[in-house]
Amino acid sequence: MVSSGDIEYIHTKRIKKGQLNLESPFLEFAEWFLKIYGFRPLNIIYDIIEHNKRPRLQVIFEKYQDVRWFRADNKLFLNSTRQEEVAAAFRNLILDYPQFSADNLYVIFNSFEPIAKEEANGKISNQRLDKLKSDLSNNDIWEIRRNFSTGIFFFYTMEQAITNETNGTKEKLKEEYFKLIKECDEFDYIKKESFDIKIDSKENFDENYQSNWFYYFKDN
Repeated sequence: MVSSGDIEYIHTKRIKKGQLNLESPFLEFAEWFLKIYGFRPLNIIYDIIEHNKRPRLQVIFEKYQDVRWFRADNKLFLNSTRQEEVAAAFRNLILDYPQFSADNLYVIFNSFEPIAKEEANGKISNQRLDKLKSDLSNNDIWEIRRNFSTGIFFFYTMEQAITNETNGTKEKLKEEYFKLIKECDEFDYIKKESFDIKIDSKENFDENYQSNWFYYFKDN
């Protein structure tokens, strides 16, 4: 589950909105999580990986902070001990469900909130960004772009970018962009106290990314 277009995200969103409910054995499995770890998954999806036919269990929490509990100390990889702990619990729960298999089960963990934030940001239309740029009446701003769950304000030069990062302008830009994204924030995940924007420049875009959006967003 990496984008708002993924089937897993769409299914989880319906659960979040109360349109679907977990069913057995996933309902009982969610209660096991609550008992053992103190928080409950929002959704649990079982499927078979197409290329190797390996069974996969996707445990989807609401908040990213819950996923971090299942990562290794380096935060990059999953904690193999907890993966096996979850796999063993699932193996016990499906003894009466022959349609599921836990042999060589691949367990992964994901969260709904970050993708929901990106979806909210993606709902801001180009027309709204153009209007924001016009309303700001700042001739030093070249472009405004969406990026993940925030916006990037491009000034023409690096000097302008550095100046506007620290002279109070960034706070004003952040306030205006926050208003836009909150209109699309269906689940009220985006909070003013933790929201931020990015400042960059056309000069950096042209010189270091060959004026190519694909290259730029691959690194940013």
